[in-house]
Amino acid sequence: MPLNTMDKAEGVRIIADPQKPDLGLYLVAAKDAKAGDLLVREEAPLLRVTGGAGRRPLPEEATLKASSLRAANLFVPNRESPVLQRLKTEAPNNETEDGLFVRSVLHFNCFAAGVSGTDEVVYGTLARCNHSCLPNCFVDGDEGTLRAIRPIVEGEALSISYLDEASLLLSRSERQDHLRERWDFQCGCSRCSEPLDDARRFRGCHACKGELLAKEQLATRGEAELICSKCQKVASPHVTRKFLLEERQAAACLEKARSGDLEEEEEGQELMRVLRFAEQHPTHAISSALAAEFDFPEAAAAKRTLLQNLEAILGPVPCQLAIDCRRDLAKAHAVKGEQDKHNQLLKAAAEIAALLDGASSPESVLAEWSGHGSSNKPKQLPLSVVEATLRSANDLDLNLDHHAASPPARSAAASPGVAASDSAERVPDAAATAANTRADKPGDLFSQWPTALYSGPTF
Repeated sequence: MPLNTMDKAEGVRIIADPQKPDLGLYLVAAKDAKAGDLLVREEAPLLRVTGGAGRRPLPEEATLKASSLRAANLFVPNRESPVLQRLKTEAPNNETEDGLFVRSVLHFNCFAAGVSGTDEVVYGTLARCNHSCLPNCFVDGDEGTLRAIRPIVEGEALSISYLDEASLLLSRSERQDHLRERWDFQCGCSRCSEPLDDARRFRGCHACKGELLAKEQLATRGEAELICSKCQKVASPHVTRKFLLEERQAAACLEKARSGDLEEEEEGQELMRVLRFAEQHPTHAISSALAAEFDFPEAAAAKRTLLQNLEAILGPVPCQLAIDCRRDLAKAHAVKGEQDKHNQLLKAAAEIAALLDGASSPESVLAEWSGHGSSNKPKQLPLSVVEATLRSANDLDLNLDHHAASPPARSAAASPGVAASDSAERVPDAAATAANTRADKPGDLFSQWPTALYSGPTF
C-alpha cells in the first residue's frame, strides 16, 4: 500500500509506494476533481533563475540555495546517470559541488516562467508531479499552480507532460527517445504501455476503411504489424510491408529536412515527399511533425492538421497548441473578411484558455488577448520557396523508393527509470516547456477536454 508521507495542499497528497520505489515521492489526488479545478497553489518557488541556467555560471544567490534544496529532497539521479554526467561536462570549469547540485535540481525539477518562458522555477510540491504522455493536469510556472484538465478520482496519480503538445503526437519510440535523452528515464505511462502505437496511424483497412495502427514488439522494437483500430483485423503482409516501407522513406526525408544542411529548394523537395506520405496518412505522427515543425505546405493547412491530429490521437484536449492553432486560423479568416469563422475560432480558443488559466469567463480571456500578439511560430519556408516547390511538383520525382529505406537508428537498450508504471518521477524544465509558452502567460500541458464543455475541434 502507498504510504502517505506528507500533506502539502488541499487537493493533493504526496505519497511513496514501496512497490514502485523508482517513483520516489509523487502526487495523488486527495479528492475527486473536475476539469479546471485548482489542486495546488504554491506561494513562492524554492528557487528562481532569471533567464535560466544554460551553460553560464549560476548566480551566487542560486548556489546559496543548495542546502534548502537538499532538505526539500527533490529528485536528482545517481552519479552514474549519463544526463548528470553531461551536465557536469557542460558546466563551467570552476563550478562548485553546490553549483553542480543546484544545476542538476534545475534540470530535473524546474518549470518555465517569466514573460517569454525563459526563467526557471522550482517548487517543492509541483516538482513531485510525474510525467505521462496522457496527463491529467497542467502546471503554471508563474502562478505556482496545478490544475486538473480532465475528471480525476480520489487517489488517482497526478501527472503532467514534460513534452510539448506537438511532441506528444510523435510515435512512441520518438517520445521515449526524447524522454530518455533529456530526463534519463523510460516512460511507462498508459499510452506507452499499450501494444498499439496510437500515433503511427495508416489509412487503408480493406475490411472497414478504418485506420491501421502499428503494433510493435515493445521489447525489441522489431518490425510492426498493422491492426485496424475499428474492426481489429490484421492487415495483409503486402499492405503492411508497403505502408512500413513508405513510413521509413518519409521519415528519412523528414530527417534530411530537419538537418539544416540543405538549400531551401532541396529542403522544399524533401518536404514535398513527406507531404505525399502525409496526404495518404494524415493522422500519422509524420504528418503532425511536418505541420508542427515546418508549417508545410502553408500555415492554415498545418494548423488544421494539428487540430485534427490532437483530436484523433489524444482526444479532445485543452492545451496551448489547440489555443494557438485556433487563434492563428481566426486571424487568417479575419484577413479574408470571414468574421463569423473568426469569431467562432477565437471563442473556442478562449474557452480552452479560460479553463487552463482558471479565468472567470472566456470573455475575460478575450479582453486580455486584445492587446497581445500571437505565439512563437515554428520554422516556415519563405512563401516564394513553397510556391516554387508546388509549381514544380509535377516535375518532381515524388516516388520515395529511391530514398533511404531505414529510419534514424535508435538504441534498443533500456535506460534507468520506470519500466512499467503509469508515470515516472521526473520533472520538466524550462528548456522543454519554453517551446510551449503561452501567448498570454507561460503554462504547461494538458489531457482530455470534458465533452460537456467542448465537443471537438473547431476549424
